[in-house]
Amino acid sequence: MRLLPLLLLLLSCLSFSLHARIYSVPALAEANDYVDTNPQEAIRLTQKYVHQARRQSMDENREPFRSSDDRDLTLRSPVNVIQAMHIKARAESNLERSYAALNTLEQALILAQQYELLMAGIETELLQAQVHWQALSDHDTAMNLLNRVDAALSIPQNRALISIQRQLNFRSTLLRGHIQSELYNEDQAVQLLTKAQSYLEHLDDDSDKIDYYLTMGRHYLKYKHENLALDQLIAGFWLASDTEIIAKLADANLLLAQLYERRQIFDKALQHASAAGDFYESHQRQKQLSQTLTLIASIYEQQMRFNLALVHYFNALDLEKQLSKHSRSSQLRLNVARVYWQLYNYVQSEKYLMDAKRIAKQNGNDNVTAQVEIMFGELFIAQSRYPLAIEHLQRGLALAGRVGNLTMQMDGERLLSRAYQEDKDFYEALMAQRRFEQLQQTQQQTRDKNEIEVFKGRQRMLERNIKLEDMERMQLEQKLVLYRNERIILGLTIALVLIFLYARNRTKKRDELHMQLLDLRRDFYKHPRSGLKNLRMLNARLPSSLQRTSANFEQWHLGEIINEPLSDRLRFALIDVPVLRQVYVEKGYQQGLKFEREFGDYLLREIFEPARIYHFSDGIFLYLEPNARMSSNPDQLSDSLNTLINRFMESQSVESVTRMGLAEYPFLPRAYTAINDQELIDILLMAMDAAKKLSKNSNKSEWVHLRAIEAAPAASFVNKPIREACQQGLQNGLLRVLTSSESEVSW
Repeated sequence: MRLLPLLLLLLSCLSFSLHARIYSVPALAEANDYVDTNPQEAIRLTQKYVHQARRQSMDENREPFRSSDDRDLTLRSPVNVIQAMHIKARAESNLERSYAALNTLEQALILAQQYELLMAGIETELLQAQVHWQALSDHDTAMNLLNRVDAALSIPQNRALISIQRQLNFRSTLLRGHIQSELYNEDQAVQLLTKAQSYLEHLDDDSDKIDYYLTMGRHYLKYKHENLALDQLIAGFWLASDTEIIAKLADANLLLAQLYERRQIFDKALQHASAAGDFYESHQRQKQLSQTLTLIASIYEQQMRFNLALVHYFNALDLEKQLSKHSRSSQLRLNVARVYWQLYNYVQSEKYLMDAKRIAKQNGNDNVTAQVEIMFGELFIAQSRYPLAIEHLQRGLALAGRVGNLTMQMDGERLLSRAYQEDKDFYEALMAQRRFEQLQQTQQQTRDKNEIEVFKGRQRMLERNIKLEDMERMQLEQKLVLYRNERIILGLTIALVLIFLYARNRTKKRDELHMQLLDLRRDFYKHPRSGLKNLRMLNARLPSSLQRTSANFEQWHLGEIINEPLSDRLRFALIDVPVLRQVYVEKGYQQGLKFEREFGDYLLREIFEPARIYHFSDGIFLYLEPNARMSSNPDQLSDSLNTLINRFMESQSVESVTRMGLAEYPFLPRAYTAINDQELIDILLMAMDAAKKLSKNSNKSEWVHLRAIEAAPAASFVNKPIREACQQGLQNGLLRVLTSSESEVSW
């Protein structure tokens, strides 16, 4: 018994929706089931419940109801009585008793205000908006009520009412979108329906999902997006079929029949229309039955089965007379007149056209009036009464232009051109034909726009389906993995213990190897004084067990200076900075170390990839960079390097000179691989030595650049020491020498 209040609170959070709910009172649950299938029985049950609840409360000498809480679902709570009134109002609306439904909802609203039941009052006003719009087509009153509903729903509620508030927000937004769609405000309708979908994601009510699918399908159908409409209506149809909500299934059948009829798939259209008609006929839903009969008649008319079409049109007309729906009655009479015209019964056709025109004018239905006038024009053309046909067609075109019906205008202009042509007024016939072609072009543009929208919608739907398929696949994979893990959990535990022991041993070995690696990096990776990369032969000092893995560091040996000998074009500079050696002598070992380290750090900051610099030996550095143009002037490189070095020396208040040996790779223009890295460095040493001699004579920075001439044969530099080959090449004029000094170079 202690759990009963908590159970009732849980039921309140789940049950307070508009249509599909879990009722705490069995009588209300039964009445709700009868709303769409047997409205009379639903009304009887709700009236009996309300009467008994009021009488029992009065017999106990209490207030009419015992509680004033939205979440109170005890037997005689005001919430349950208001729910009973809602069920009754929906049943009365299904029986086309609109004003009786509004009267019942007004009583429910008074009761909700009396007991300060906020959510119950909001739901009542929302139902009033539905009746005003769906039954009375009073969109102004419906929108005013929806504005009040949205204003009330914007007030934050406690957690127990969040689900109710969310569902009411969904219903309100969906109804707004439906109204805007019917009022031809397509952009606003799309925005509202998209917003409704965001609410729907948090709801579990299948009835709400079906309503959303059918509303979206009806919207797309109205604006001729048949492909998008088909997706939504099929989704609603199968969901209604799976959940056995037969009233929603009948509505889905009717909309699908309209879609297939528009696409001229008449067998499927008749199948769905017949299924919808069977439900509406057996449950006395006369309004929907009339729409279904009209649709079936239209299908028969397009199949040229005119007798069957007339029978169904007349049956629909009888139902409209019972419902006193004169607006639809005028359209039905127009349809009958069209069938008689196709049967060449012009007398009956004219009679029904006159009746349709009279009823349409009484109701102010310009759309039907325009159709009647154009139909009169077509009728008089068939009777060769061309002046009368022209008169009626002109009136029909004026009305069609007023209501903005493009298809009707095209039919009118086409018939008007034909009437003028038969009346021998060829100029007017031509003008009418041109107007027809302009309208046809406009219609084609609209159709193209719709096709683009359909394509975008298909794309979004395809992307969503792909995501859903991926999620389902991932879910299945996760289930399989979980199942497999549950079956082998014991084996994994044993394996984990063994792996732990093995990993512990491997970790110990890895730590030892890591310490060796750190030692190697410290000893060989960088120069111990400058911190720059060095050019010592690393592999020669590595133990045999590490020679294979040396490639994982960054190869510092000579063979990696040039990465791809057949494609690299590089400029080399071997730079001697004697001040680095003098600092040790003049300022001491510690100051020399500090100075050289600062110089190395400075070079690392200033030299960027793809250029590289290596510490070759004491005070000597090897610099290389890509050389896209083999004919570049060497003094550009020397000037930039001198500027770089002098900037540092000036910051340290030290005067310095440099000696540079310069060369390019490939050294021989016609034989890339004739000289390797070590031989190129030997050439740079020769050039630097020559620059050193020049610098001693001039007491300033000097550079010497060596390069083989274009026609230098590779054979002159093969099978002999490179220095001897270069000396001979200098004597033979195969090498070109450029220097920064005007003095002669001594070799």
